Amino acid sequence: MESLSFKKLNVLFSMTMVLILISVLALFSWRVHSQIQQFDEYQNQMMQKQAEVASSEVEELIASIRNCMIAISLDDFFLKNFQQFRNVDELQQELQIRLKHYFPEMYAFSIADEHGDIMGGDIDLFLGDICRADLISAADKLKQKHPAHDYRPWIHPKEEAYHFDMMFPTYALGETVVFLMSFKAELLQDAINRKAFIEHDIYLLREDEPGLIEVAQNGVRNVLERDIHLTEDELSAIVIKQAVNNTRWEVAIVPKAKIRETFVRNSFFDALSMFLGFLFFWVALFVFGLYEEHRKERFMKHLHHLSSHDALTNLANRRLLYQAFDHSRSRRRERGDYSGLLYMDLNQFKHVNDEYGHEMGDELLKLVSQRLLSCSREGDVVARVGGDEFVVLINGIGKTEAEAEKHLLETEQRCAERLGVDYLIQNISFSVPPSIGSVVLTSSEDSIDSLLKQADEKMYRMKQRTKAASV
Repeated sequence: MESLSFKKLNVLFSMTMVLILISVLALFSWRVHSQIQQFDEYQNQMMQKQAEVASSEVEELIASIRNCMIAISLDDFFLKNFQQFRNVDELQQELQIRLKHYFPEMYAFSIADEHGDIMGGDIDLFLGDICRADLISAADKLKQKHPAHDYRPWIHPKEEAYHFDMMFPTYALGETVVFLMSFKAELLQDAINRKAFIEHDIYLLREDEPGLIEVAQNGVRNVLERDIHLTEDELSAIVIKQAVNNTRWEVAIVPKAKIRETFVRNSFFDALSMFLGFLFFWVALFVFGLYEEHRKERFMKHLHHLSSHDALTNLANRRLLYQAFDHSRSRRRERGDYSGLLYMDLNQFKHVNDEYGHEMGDELLKLVSQRLLSCSREGDVVARVGGDEFVVLINGIGKTEAEAEKHLLETEQRCAERLGVDYLIQNISFSVPPSIGSVVLTSSEDSIDSLLKQADEKMYRMKQRTKAASV
């Protein structure tokens, strides 16, 4: 029963440890999932903010150019005294000087009339059809009294000089004119990079041509070492788009999958390292716990064994003998089996103790115990109940009293013969033949004390006969 109880405790302990381990594994899994979710939310917030900042930078760039154009229209000095210049070259040079004062980053300029015809500038000979069409459109809007900021810039492709134009239709000195100034597209690249704080890809795309790259962080469209259109995967991966007001552009953020993959991998390995460390500790604790449980179980078994066995011979003691006798009486009631008792002590044992000492006597008792066990069956109980007194409880020796008497007598003779053989200890021969008394358990109501008394009396009579015969 105690062994079964310890097994239940071991199973309960093991199940508890496994459940805790599973709970910790689930906790680590939840932690990784939570970290990835927080990372995604943080990245989305940063990309949203980055798109707003980049869009604002481009808007400020465009607004600053428009504000300077408005300043020109309000500056009476700007278009005065052109008559003093002797030729067109001097006029264009003066215009460029005055415009550079307002627009330090200007790449080239032109001035057109209300019909879009070039009145002056340094790019009139190289003005493309697209720019001319925009000029005519801007002049037309002037005639229709559209606001001065209605023109929405976009990048014009030109070999080795991708640029964007800014046009401003206004009245100056009674004339209807359109200012056209070209700026290198690298200004836009600088604008989106000026306050970049994320590692993801930032693109300035054409709003009216989805996926067409105008400017990227690493260059303008004409120098990109990639296709100028975003791929289908990149388009589907765009997290945020932010329109740039008063332009044909929008800022798009395309997250780099490698950043997330790196974070996920690092989070997983960090959690795995922590879990393995915890697992190592938990396994060590588990093994230690099992060891402690087994140690306690062995200790309790040892205590139980000590409480039911003789310390010197390891035979059953009186307590275990009584328990075994109760079991024999139960068998007698249930099955009708007979049991018997052999009660014996060793003749001449006191002489051995007195002459050779107790240590020699103890060694002799151990040898006697071994011989008793060898002449008993597995189901019998061999007990030491005194100094040199032994009891053998023999179970299941017959269904009738006569059969039981016969079997008990045979066992008595076998024990007497085996114990009557001399013992050799430290090259000294000892003879301690036993005196044996036997009794059969005939009734389930018999007590062990009464049977032991009967067996002891028979043993005493046998001892007296042996003494008389030796005289």
